[in-house]
Amino acid sequence: MRNLIRADLCRILKTKMIYVGTVFAVLIIVFGIGRALVSIGSNATGYMNGLNSSLDGFLFPVIIDVPIFIAVFSHELSAKSMQCVLGHGLTRGKLITAKLLDAAILLIGIFAVFTAVAVIMASPDYAISSRQMTMAIISIWLRALRFFGYICFAAMIMFITNSSALGLIFCIGFALVFRLLCMAVTRLGGIEFYDYTFDGLLDWAYKSIEAGGLGLQLIPALLFIVAALAVTIFFFNRKEFEF
Repeated sequence: MRNLIRADLCRILKTKMIYVGTVFAVLIIVFGIGRALVSIGSNATGYMNGLNSSLDGFLFPVIIDVPIFIAVFSHELSAKSMQCVLGHGLTRGKLITAKLLDAAILLIGIFAVFTAVAVIMASPDYAISSRQMTMAIISIWLRALRFFGYICFAAMIMFITNSSALGLIFCIGFALVFRLLCMAVTRLGGIEFYDYTFDGLLDWAYKSIEAGGLGLQLIPALLFIVAALAVTIFFFNRKEFEF
């Protein structure tokens, strides 16, 4: 599996759209923080508001998740490369795990860049406390976990339906629509539904940590990802391939 991940990364890192998406996302962060510092004030409040509004932007999850999903998964079904890998003795469970680890490694690298940008832009003139800077970094990495979850859920759909196009559609849907839809259902129906979704649990965990808690809501959020992996492996093990 290690050799598969290494080979995948060598191929994926040649994909230009990942770099384009990362640069575009960095520009969104820089512009968002800069605009907030001008409109709100050159202080910690302006910095935190600008950073969080940038990360919560409508396009932000799309320009990160979609290039990664395409680079990691798009050619798997069309090129029948999975059959080649399975034909060399790798189990289906390890194959899926390797693909998701590819996505996780890419997200770690990309969000490390975002963290560096956020730290560089945190000028001492803004009087940002160590606590606020810590929460800013936690906020960034909770987004990384959120985006990884979207990729896992979309990959589950792709492997179940045997359609990379459908997986991509769901990837965009999870990034743009699902969270807003769940929030709307909660507000209109008066039911605390959103808090128990994947997105809601991550938001809840951030608020818990911000209030001095442990953020234990991360545990059920991670269970969502584990469940998606288990369902994917279950259905993928029952899929027949032509070698």
